[in-house]
Amino acid sequence: MAPRKVREYFDSRTGEYSMSKCFVLTNQHKYELAEFIKHNGNDSASVQEFIVRSWSIYVSGSRFDPNKYKSNKHRPILKIPYPMGSEILERLTSKFECPECQKEHPRGEGMSRDSVFKWRKAAAKQAYRMGESELDYKEVDWTDALALTEAGIDFHFRAELKLIYDKVLMETKYGHETPYDSLDHLDLRYLQYFLQYYNFQGVTDYDLLCMMDMQKAFEEMGSPEQRQAFEDWLMFRPWEGEKELDKYRSAINSGGVAPLKNDKGEEVPVMLHLQFIRPSDCMQFNLPSQIIQYFLGENLNRYYPTRAVEIIGIDPWDEFTVKGSMDLDSEHNVRRQWEVENRIDRNERWVVLTDEVL
Repeated sequence: MAPRKVREYFDSRTGEYSMSKCFVLTNQHKYELAEFIKHNGNDSASVQEFIVRSWSIYVSGSRFDPNKYKSNKHRPILKIPYPMGSEILERLTSKFECPECQKEHPRGEGMSRDSVFKWRKAAAKQAYRMGESELDYKEVDWTDALALTEAGIDFHFRAELKLIYDKVLMETKYGHETPYDSLDHLDLRYLQYFLQYYNFQGVTDYDLLCMMDMQKAFEEMGSPEQRQAFEDWLMFRPWEGEKELDKYRSAINSGGVAPLKNDKGEEVPVMLHLQFIRPSDCMQFNLPSQIIQYFLGENLNRYYPTRAVEIIGIDPWDEFTVKGSMDLDSEHNVRRQWEVENRIDRNERWVVLTDEVL
């Protein structure tokens, strides 16, 4: 998809004039914003905090603009702290290789007040239409059995759902950031479906939460073909082993199953493609827990010593780039290997050697 065209503006990240923005609001972004507004209201400040935290986007010139908190030749540094904390300021201003414009610049990007106001206006309308009942987006009261029943939460799954709910809540109280810090009745209904039909051995709580997200995203995209493609991925379970993966790939090649695509029509890795930025053929059909374990391996406990990754995944701000290459092993066989780079700390890189002999 071509970049969205806007009037020429000065990009303070690169020091150049530009005609396009790197960030494009997708259907999934719209859904996430509408869901936030449904839960938390349409207050300007809280919405701006949400888009900073979720997408590294800020309103240019606002109090969330990180450029106001660093000195330059025209302005000394502000004495007041960044309103969302020094860690988020550091992440907004940390440089990375942008996949959209192919340049290195800070990950945070500024948008006009008018643009963000239009996002809020559209999301507020969408939020008004969301959910079949008012219960869907209300905070869960586990003592109200009648409300749980009205929300479609089956008695037989409440203990399992409460356990996941509590584990996520404990992680947030411990101070870990996660997009799953406010599970509601609608979330529980999605999780109930996956617990009932897809809670196989090796599937973690975090995998189930990601499945819930994907189900929401594909329903929001409104494509029956892609909703069916997601169901087919669940049905074939290609993450379980080579045999299942070969069957699934054969079904795609024969046309019996459609590959999963994003809302731009691009075939992408099924899970965590925004945190583990990698080629489309790199662990394309695996579970999030498998991807995290495979690429981080022995670094996992060092990066997240107190975080229950199997419940809430890695820090939502962290990104890793994965690039493929070829190398000789000790027996002089040509093998594919993945070069992993930590985008937050660019001094750390490591290699993951696959079992694939070419």
